[in-house]
Amino acid sequence: MLLNLSQKQRFIGPTIGGGSTFAKADVLGQAVKIVNSEQDFPTPVGGVSTLNPLVDGITCWIIGQSVVLTSFTLKIEPGQIVAIIGYDSACSVLTTILAAPTIDITGATLTTQWLTWNNLGDQPIVFSGPDVFGSAVFAHRLVINNCDTVTDMEDSRNCGFTECRIIESSSGCYVYRGDQAGVQAQDNLVDGTAVGPFMDLTNSIVTTAVTIDTIFLEPEFTGDFIVGLPDNGNLDTDVYATVTGCNTLSSGSQTSGVSRDDTRWLFLGNDGIPDSLSEGRLFFSLNALPTTFGMVGATTIVQAVYNEGVLSQFTSNAPGGDLTCEAEIVRQGTVSVSGVIYKPAGGGANKYNIEVFANDVSQGGLLGVQLRADAVPFAFQVPATKEKDTDFDVRVTAVDSTSSVIVTSMNFSVR
Repeated sequence: MLLNLSQKQRFIGPTIGGGSTFAKADVLGQAVKIVNSEQDFPTPVGGVSTLNPLVDGITCWIIGQSVVLTSFTLKIEPGQIVAIIGYDSACSVLTTILAAPTIDITGATLTTQWLTWNNLGDQPIVFSGPDVFGSAVFAHRLVINNCDTVTDMEDSRNCGFTECRIIESSSGCYVYRGDQAGVQAQDNLVDGTAVGPFMDLTNSIVTTAVTIDTIFLEPEFTGDFIVGLPDNGNLDTDVYATVTGCNTLSSGSQTSGVSRDDTRWLFLGNDGIPDSLSEGRLFFSLNALPTTFGMVGATTIVQAVYNEGVLSQFTSNAPGGDLTCEAEIVRQGTVSVSGVIYKPAGGGANKYNIEVFANDVSQGGLLGVQLRADAVPFAFQVPATKEKDTDFDVRVTAVDSTSSVIVTSMNFSVR
């Protein structure tokens, strides 16, 4: 049955699956067809049924009952946008099943939701071929069962899978190759005998963003969570990847190739993968080098031979005193400084400022510290923005004299 739906008209379904009438959400301005058997799809040619709104006038195919495709596969005509949806928008029970070997969306766009999608063959559920950039798939509230992979996308535009459950994938879940504009997986449950990787980016370059959020891998899941290339090798210039709120304790090595230390990958709040660590630390002790000042009011970096501590997404010029942020995802952090300082010349008290500088701009610290010959411990923290190519150091300003000081020991960290 074919219905042409005018704008603002609510679709009240005909008899779907031989049962009663169902109220549907708005499908504005679309031509809709109910599918109750494989014969309701376009006549296949060479084993392929092509969904082409320019030919059949249909942009939305609603699966009315369990439909099994035994003699052909599905394809969307390149350049076209097609929706394949089930009738249970509440998704309390996904009773609408589409059993199909695969669907080719090369150069096309597929929106699919509210379905249990059973794969009849050991193939990807959705795939796109190479050298036809523009393929896209947007999936919401699917149960995907018995497939090789959920996607095998090459040179595609955008791929998003939200609130999906994946059961029994034999070669991973989401596989991407070639140029890939954007990748999103959110609120996915993976169970059954699913085999990893959950996401395979090894042979792809992502040109927009990677977003992986709230993924739960059941204990039956085996293999790695994310597979890719080290040193941001799968991300184009100025492209970032975030992995948040995932439970991957059951997966093999969690990540392979990609790392929480990669400067454009951000891992936060995951069970099984430590948070991305953006931290630099320098320290020294038993220092006797004086910090000198050429005039009253002069500011000089603390003079010492610095040792490197933790350096994750940071570099240093040790034995100099600079820490340089290499992280390409901007994050807020804290600079912590502690040490011991004194004025070797003795005499009356003089005032000094001890401050953190970022790219030669003071971020704050201790002001007006009075020093004599006695050693004075100090400690403070200041907030900091950790941004690529930001140089941090600790400096002393002689407020009212030119008397040198010695910082005998100091710990200096940005995290």
